Amino acid sequence: MKIICKWLVLTFLLAVVIAFSGCIFNHEHIYELSIVDPTCTRAGYKYSSCVICGYSYEHDSSPALGHVPSLSQGKSPSCTESGYSDGRICANCGMILEGVETIPATGHSPTVKCGKLPTCTESGYSDEEICSVCSVVLVPSESIPATGHMPITDPIVHAPTCTEEGYKLYSCGNCYIEYKDDFIPAIDHSPIITVEEIPPTCIESGYTSELTCQVCNGIIQAVTEIPATGHNLIEVKEMVDATCTNYGVTAEIACDICLQVIKVQEYIEPYGHNDFDLNSLCDACGTPYGDNVTYIDSVEDLKKINENLSGIYKLTANIDLTGISWIALGSSATPFSGYFYGDNYKIKGLTLSNTSGALFECISGTVDSVILEDITFDSYNYSMNAGGLAVYNKGTIKNCILIGNNIITQSVERTQSTGWPSYGGSSVSYTNVFGGFCAINDGVIAGCKVERSFSSTLSNMNYFKLAPSVLFPPLTAEMYESKSVSTVYFGGICGKNNGTIKKCTVSNADYTIISVEADYDKYGSSYAITNAYVGGIVGTNSNFITDCKAISSYIVESLGSESVSGSNGGQHPRLNLYSDSKYKGLIGSNSGTVENVLNI
Repeated sequence: MKIICKWLVLTFLLAVVIAFSGCIFNHEHIYELSIVDPTCTRAGYKYSSCVICGYSYEHDSSPALGHVPSLSQGKSPSCTESGYSDGRICANCGMILEGVETIPATGHSPTVKCGKLPTCTESGYSDEEICSVCSVVLVPSESIPATGHMPITDPIVHAPTCTEEGYKLYSCGNCYIEYKDDFIPAIDHSPIITVEEIPPTCIESGYTSELTCQVCNGIIQAVTEIPATGHNLIEVKEMVDATCTNYGVTAEIACDICLQVIKVQEYIEPYGHNDFDLNSLCDACGTPYGDNVTYIDSVEDLKKINENLSGIYKLTANIDLTGISWIALGSSATPFSGYFYGDNYKIKGLTLSNTSGALFECISGTVDSVILEDITFDSYNYSMNAGGLAVYNKGTIKNCILIGNNIITQSVERTQSTGWPSYGGSSVSYTNVFGGFCAINDGVIAGCKVERSFSSTLSNMNYFKLAPSVLFPPLTAEMYESKSVSTVYFGGICGKNNGTIKKCTVSNADYTIISVEADYDKYGSSYAITNAYVGGIVGTNSNFITDCKAISSYIVESLGSESVSGSNGGQHPRLNLYSDSKYKGLIGSNSGTVENVLNI
């Protein structure tokens, strides 16, 4: 580090020498001019210096300016500060030229400011010494406390009241002033009610109570008016809109405080049907209306719908189909395309046994406001599609209701006995689709209610016996078997939905018992297989269900013996019960869209 510092110093000195040598030997000074101004006592001059080597010389000097005498006013001394006399000073540099002398400070001139004696109630203070010239406080005064009263008489006692505190009245022997002391707090009022409170009502003002002190008789709380509360209006009876045929009523308005009826209900006249487009349907409510409507009040009238499947019909009475072998109206080739208005009348006792059917075979029009009661579907070793109103709905079913004791019985019973080698096994299969309003829906079912669904019994029993030849017994039992396969689709609304179901409710659950049995006799194998798609709404959905409520179906499962196979055969009962994981009990299987469906 020291070596580096020495090297830097030598380098600097060498640079200076080179610079000086350049200026001296080369006569190349670069001068910079500086000026020193003259003062009162010193001459001024100019000098030039080289910016490289620092060489300088003076030139062009100017004489000193000399003093400029000026009269100086003297200053009188004070108590604490000295003064000075008149004289002359230089106006330029301020130097004293003649006659200015210092005059010493005069010192304070003490005087006394009288104090004040204390009284009974006010403090006093001692004398204060101040300077009479400059008023500076030389000796400050000190506070003297008040002496306090000196009572010379016994006090007069004033007792407290409800509103004022009490005290003792004394007289002072010094100042002869009367003063209060030994205060006693005021006592509390002793209130009593002298005027009872009157609560306000909806239409009349009320008043607060009046409170009076029973000690001092003063009014503690005066009577104050309380404004009427006013009615709190509520709708106690709802408005019912008038329809084409029924009266409506306005809402009844009452006060929920005083219960006074403010506005009574008034009847609203029916506004009547209108059919301006002349289609025999009311433009407002859509019900059949006009000269082209056919009225039905008997079974025979109901059957005559087959004569005009595009007509407009209206029930005017309940119809009982109990004991009647009913043949569905229309067909798949010629569906019912008209309008059937039930007007909330009942069709009761529809019974179908070993035949596909319903009230209508196929609907492409509209069925509205029909009540179905006591439907019975019975299938024995038979494949059938059955529904309350339609086998196939391709139109609209709306506002219909299912009530009563509704029964479904589906039985498969098979007993087979044969000898080997003339037999090589066989199989049977049955498929049933059941629904409260239709078997298969390809249209719209809206606003329908199932107030009581079905009591269902589904059974599948298969018994197989294979008698071997004495000379040529069978090699394996699995080569010779009997199968009985039953597939069931069932729902409170419909069995299969390929269309739209909306705003429907099923308020009484299905009660379904499923029994599957299989049996064999030594040789061969017996298979009984049941595939069940059961739901409170539908058995299976492949399209759209929305805004529906339903109670899950109640299902009892019963399987026959599943014993280990014998030496040459076995029992094989199997139940495949399908239930959608999200809408369990409401939909058997779902491959469509379901929105806002509640399990109640």
